[in-house]
Amino acid sequence: MIKIKNLYFNFKLEPIVNIFNNKVKGYEILSCPHDLFVNAETYFNSLPNEMLAHIFYEQLYFFNMECFHNPTLVRNLFINAPLSLLISDNFILSIYKYIQAVNLNIEIQYTPHILKSQLLNQIRCSLPYRVNVWVDDVDIKTEKIVPVKGIGLKIDKYSFWNAYEKKSDMNELYSFCPDFLIIEGIETTSHLEYLMKNNITLAQGYYWPSKKY
Repeated sequence: MIKIKNLYFNFKLEPIVNIFNNKVKGYEILSCPHDLFVNAETYFNSLPNEMLAHIFYEQLYFFNMECFHNPTLVRNLFINAPLSLLISDNFILSIYKYIQAVNLNIEIQYTPHILKSQLLNQIRCSLPYRVNVWVDDVDIKTEKIVPVKGIGLKIDKYSFWNAYEKKSDMNELYSFCPDFLIIEGIETTSHLEYLMKNNITLAQGYYWPSKKY
C-alpha cells in the first residue's frame, strides 16, 4: 500500500507476455484505491490532472525501486500518463533519470480521434527515442484501425472478447504493427489459441498472475 497526498493506493504489476515462448516482455503498473468499495474506473476519471501526475511519478519511482531491489525483474515498464502531463514543459527532464535504468512505454488513453490527431505525432517526436508511445484500450469493434508508424496499440479487452466471439480475422491488424500490438483481456487457453492462429505475439490479462503490493 502506497500513500499519495493523504490517499492510499495499492499497486500491481501486470505482466505482458510473449505467448509463443511464455516470456515476460514487460509490466504494466496499475493502481487502485485501497478502499475496496470505490469503483476504480469512476474514481480515476474524477481525479484532477495534478493528482494523476502525482500517481504517475509515484508509480515510476516505485518500479525503479523494485528494479533496484530485484535485479532479475524485466525493466520494461508500461505506464499510463495524462495528456496534460506529456505536453508540459518539464516532462522530459522529469523522467530523464528514470529512463537511464528503465525502458519506458507511455500509454495514452484511446479516443476515436487520437490516432488521427496531430498531437499524438507531436508527443512521439518530442520524447527521447528510448521512450515508446502506446495508445491504450483501442476499440476495434466500431471502426477500422489504421496504425500510426512508431505508435503501439493495446487492444481493449472488451473489443478483443467481441472479436474472439465472432472469430474475426485479426491477421490484417497484426501485419501493420507486429512488434507494436498488445491484446488485453486474455483469460483462457482458448483465448491464447485464438491469438496464436492470428499470429498475435504479445498479450496481457488475468491468465498470468500479477505482482501485487
